Amino acid sequence: MQRCIGKLIHLSMEEVYEQNLTMSFLRSEMPYEKRIAILPEDLKSVKHCEQLYFESGYGKDFLIEDACYETYGCHIVSKEEALQKDILCDTKIGNASYLNSIGDNKIITGWIHAGADKALTNTLINHKFTCYAWENFYKDHRHLFWKNNRIAGAGGVINALQYTGYLPDGLKAGIIGRGDSAAGAFSMLSKLGVIIRQYNRKQEALFVEELPNMDIVVMAIRWDTLRTDHLITSIARKSMKKTAIIIDISDDANGAIEQSRSTLLNHPIYYLDDIMIYSVGNVPNIFYKSATASISEVMCQYIDYLVEGNDDPVLSNSVIIKDGVLLR
Repeated sequence: MQRCIGKLIHLSMEEVYEQNLTMSFLRSEMPYEKRIAILPEDLKSVKHCEQLYFESGYGKDFLIEDACYETYGCHIVSKEEALQKDILCDTKIGNASYLNSIGDNKIITGWIHAGADKALTNTLINHKFTCYAWENFYKDHRHLFWKNNRIAGAGGVINALQYTGYLPDGLKAGIIGRGDSAAGAFSMLSKLGVIIRQYNRKQEALFVEELPNMDIVVMAIRWDTLRTDHLITSIARKSMKKTAIIIDISDDANGAIEQSRSTLLNHPIYYLDDIMIYSVGNVPNIFYKSATASISEVMCQYIDYLVEGNDDPVLSNSVIIKDGVLLR
């Protein structure tokens, strides 16, 4: 187990800011989700540790003892007590089963992805939640969780290619997308000796035209939920090599890939028109320790803003629902 480093903090009642909100950190309920939002060592830069409550066993996948969080003045509580706090932080909170049972007017933060899920959106609105969505954490036009996204691209490629039965050296790949997940996939494929062509969003027609030449297809674009068409249709799949694999890093069910669905890490592949499809919703968990380190270094910068209720451009621009009102 990880040993605790630091001096145990004892706080008097005078030092507790009663006007501040309480914030809890919960283990994700999503299967095979091991990432957490904050590591103990990053709490050194957090001012209001006395307002933070961690679900018991929060760091167990990292061999981190609960006492390591208590060292900084945080509290260890049951899940039931954690759910009673003002702010709930859960890496995949959009997948949580407890959202309908925690009352109204909560503040939640984590990956939510409510846009494509009408039932989830209605739940958040009906309970008058305020939602800070990690997928919208941007600063200077860059996603703050870009390292996690690169890990998704690299990890997805490594994991998916193991199911093909082929060494990738010399195979041909097409990547559509120019973001961080595409960059992670490109970097990993190039190290594996794959011949790569990359396409942007304005080259959709060219991408489809050249699908028959590809052994590996990497989807690294988020499909517009208002679009009713698909990029890789059933007809397009029938033009592909039967030995090809489609790696859907974005995991857009029935989005860019017609009839596609999400899978889990224990059974990450399936077939459509005899083409192997890899589409995992939480693929960074392949390298969950690296992903968590990158998440923690971001979240430690915004905990005090949330607890104090202070405005910050990154946080305010990430709000998708405020007091039950849909903003974006």
